Amino acid sequence: MMLSPVALAVTAAVVWGAAIFIIGTINALVPGYGDKVLTLV
Repeated sequence: MMLSPVALAVTAAVVWGAAIFIIGTINALVPGYGDKVLTLV
């Protein structure tokens, strides 16, 4: 199934937003966790 560039952009934005939100939440609970993830990425 081919997705339009707009659909891909929206999907990527949602995935990035969710990932950043989850990492931010975990980082608030576990200090330094986000830094480890960012160095891996």
